[in-house]
Amino acid sequence: MPLVQLSEEQVEVLVGRDRVLFVEVLVSLLRAVYMTNYVWNAEHAVSLGLVANPSRGKSELLGIFNGSMPKTKLINDVSAYKIETDLLPKVRRGELLSIAITDLTAALEKSETAKKPLISMLLALTEEGLTYKKSYVSDVEVQKPIRLQLFFGITPDMLGKYMPSWTRSGFSSRMLYASWDYTKEQIDAIIRNKIQQPDLVPGAKKANRKIVFPKVSRDYYVKIPERFDERIQILAESVVAETNYSYVVRRGEKEKVVELKVLEPVRTSRELATLLRAICLCRHLDEDLPRENIAVNDSDFVELCRFARFLNLKKNLLAETN
Repeated sequence: MPLVQLSEEQVEVLVGRDRVLFVEVLVSLLRAVYMTNYVWNAEHAVSLGLVANPSRGKSELLGIFNGSMPKTKLINDVSAYKIETDLLPKVRRGELLSIAITDLTAALEKSETAKKPLISMLLALTEEGLTYKKSYVSDVEVQKPIRLQLFFGITPDMLGKYMPSWTRSGFSSRMLYASWDYTKEQIDAIIRNKIQQPDLVPGAKKANRKIVFPKVSRDYYVKIPERFDERIQILAESVVAETNYSYVVRRGEKEKVVELKVLEPVRTSRELATLLRAICLCRHLDEDLPRENIAVNDSDFVELCRFARFLNLKKNLLAETN
């Protein structure tokens, strides 16, 4: 089964048309992001925030991957305590590579005493790694930093509420963001599908909502030829420009423009390079190509550009994927 680009028919089989529609590019993107866990020459796996309005499939997409990605845990509420007591032991044993939080709002709307430790822990886990922490129940001290890939869903309004504090702490630049929206025709089709529920009929077997991943037992070294360096840099600058934004604060008759630097070019270039390596790795695993001397080619970069259309906060329409 293809690991990089899926046809509409394959997506129908994989995700079932009963709940998630028009998401081929997002399915492919999430698969590639997860596979960054298996790129040997990467500082860490890429993390991803899904930013979209309500009823745009964020939770459904993450739910599909919960039963598909081999070492992923889906949670709808999270705290620093839960991560430390329930998840970190599994990470240390190699049983867990990523967590997917269906709605990060629930955690962010808690008290400051609960929210601050969570963001601090996620900030450490997603990049430098956690090496030492005075824990709730015991000291955690390890020789090799503990890292954990993060997926989460959030609405644009709630992201805007918390983004200023994220930019101040540096948490915002520890990940990439994917946003999207539907065309009116797509929304109408989804509404009709919700009304009719064509897959829920007597005697019909419910669609198997799983994504097939390759069996990967080790990490792979993936080379990026130098001729791609400038292209990645240019693409990163575009992603940064389309993700960073400003807003106006009004106090009486005075106005102040606040610039939010959500992403910055160096980290974004690195994250896109890691994602490009994962796209290339998927192609080699899919086509059963040699596992040695794996190198990025032009088709891999084209796929990265296809993803990049949604790697921002502009909520581009899913119909416009070419």
